[in-house]
Amino acid sequence: MPNKYTDKKLIGLLKVEAENLGRTPTVRDIKPGRGMPSSITYIRTFGSWNKALEAAGLSINSLKFRCTDDELIELLQSRARNLGRTPTVKDVGSDNGMPSVVTYARTFGSWNQALEAAGLSINNLKFEYTDEELIKLLQSRARNLGRTPTVKDVGSDNGMPSAMTYIRTFSSWNEALEIAGFSANQFDHTDEELIDLLKAKARSLGRTPTVREVNPDNDMPSAMTYINRFGSWNQALKAAGLTPNRRGRHKK
Repeated sequence: MPNKYTDKKLIGLLKVEAENLGRTPTVRDIKPGRGMPSSITYIRTFGSWNKALEAAGLSINSLKFRCTDDELIELLQSRARNLGRTPTVKDVGSDNGMPSVVTYARTFGSWNQALEAAGLSINNLKFEYTDEELIKLLQSRARNLGRTPTVKDVGSDNGMPSAMTYIRTFSSWNEALEIAGFSANQFDHTDEELIDLLKAKARSLGRTPTVREVNPDNDMPSAMTYINRFGSWNQALKAAGLTPNRRGRHKK
């Protein structure tokens, strides 16, 4: 449907709304009716809410706002149209006219589920998070699970940062859990979880871990846990698809 408002008309209405409020309007202030278009109309026309504010000569606000599920989807689709591709977490986080990625993750279950709800293809691009975003995403995952997330819970959700991202940022997985307000997991893991942790440790090192590297790592079960479960350390490494360590003399 063609837009019945010209750019000039939209800007004029926005200025009038600002005068009536005595401040810069937020997305939440703009409600259809009284001759006003919806905030989505502004976003579609100018590319983002803040670009509409700039066009009207108004100061950009960073106030948070609440949107319905449909509005969240429309905003995401609008951002995708402007970019010509699926938005990334970084694209959304850098746009003050968009709800935060945490809002999407909390509303739809994960970032990727939000993309699916908007009919957008899932992207696997790597992106950076702030410490606050990492914690909020962890808390959102916990609410969806109804319990404290494990390393495996995070690793199985493509819309979540990896467990290693949490470990690198907060020094340990349990430290991340504690900052998020959860009790630390006690490593009562299944065989599959033990293997996943061993693979993650190998990826972080860029090689097969040794017993001496696993034991002091508070985010890893002890080497004895692996030995008791798999029969030996090397059997555990083989189960994880890793090359057993070769100890002894090195070839000259």
